[in-house]
Amino acid sequence: LQKMGALSFAIYIFHLPVFAAVHNVTGSRLLGCLIGGAATLALAQFSGEYFEGPLLRRGRKKYRYT
Repeated sequence: LQKMGALSFAIYIFHLPVFAAVHNVTGSRLLGCLIGGAATLALAQFSGEYFEGPLLRRGRKKYRYT
């Protein structure tokens, strides 16, 4: 649950375009949900690891509040 919480914003941002794209390609609502859900989680994980994570670490290093 903690991992899903950390990825929740990226999931929220990516889910609709991914589901729409997969649904247009497959034409099946169920298949679109299954593949779109997996693709959304993978894309959110990738974004968190290679985009959001480095930006957050850089910000914490540059602006220390303690």
